[in-house]
Amino acid sequence: MPATVTVELKPSFLGKFFFYAVLVCITLAMSMLIGPWLWIATAVGGCLVWRYQYLLSMDGHSSLKWDTAGWHYKHQDDWEQVTLHQATIWSWLLVLNVSRLNNGQHFPIVVFPHQCDPEQLRYLRVLLRHQTVFG
Repeated sequence: MPATVTVELKPSFLGKFFFYAVLVCITLAMSMLIGPWLWIATAVGGCLVWRYQYLLSMDGHSSLKWDTAGWHYKHQDDWEQVTLHQATIWSWLLVLNVSRLNNGQHFPIVVFPHQCDPEQLRYLRVLLRHQTVFG
């Protein structure tokens, strides 16, 4: 395994579709529970969109890198160091819970298999499963 693992993330139509499907299901469930106050369910759905708006910016300009200095995340041409707290690894999905070092803000990085090169994804999975990489 190389000393540096870099994963270039491509745009994900599946990720956006999944995100919107979950929001629609939450909004419909809330409208059934709340009854005629559909505006409350819509407001909650809007808040969720605002909270997770970074998922909607899966435009292919992001990368994830691990080296001896730790984890780095690039979004819109800006690299920033992050701390990895938890990783969920499935064959069809990777979810990495990270936080920014400068302000401590937590956010997930969601990686679908079709978003990156299969060899890069294999390196990332091996790294997450078999190395001590958590901050």
